[in-house]
Amino acid sequence: MSENKSVLNAPERTKSVVDEMTQKGVNYVQIEVPDMDGMLRGKILKPKKGLSDMGSAYCTILYGLSTQDDVMESEFSSFENGFPDLFTVPDLDTAIHQSWRPEFASVICDMVDPDTAEL
Repeated sequence: MSENKSVLNAPERTKSVVDEMTQKGVNYVQIEVPDMDGMLRGKILKPKKGLSDMGSAYCTILYGLSTQDDVMESEFSSFENGFPDLFTVPDLDTAIHQSWRPEFASVICDMVDPDTAEL
């Protein structure tokens, strides 16, 4: 079994990417997380929040929705445990400026436990 590890970004790296996006005229970042079917689910946030570690919460029901949005419970996401939140940590290597929408950037995020910052 593999060992979990923290995926938090170095603060200076985050600041560098935020500054770069701001200089390009980016006002919004679309943060994206894959659901259990590999589809991207997203939110649109300001760059400082969207590109920061633990910047946004997603309900774990995200991993219990079918492509038709039927709810399927699991050990870590259920009616019993209240479908707890996980938090986003952007994979800054995936951050791109969307040239077709000049005020937007996008980034794929990892989901982490808010108490341990582990995947």
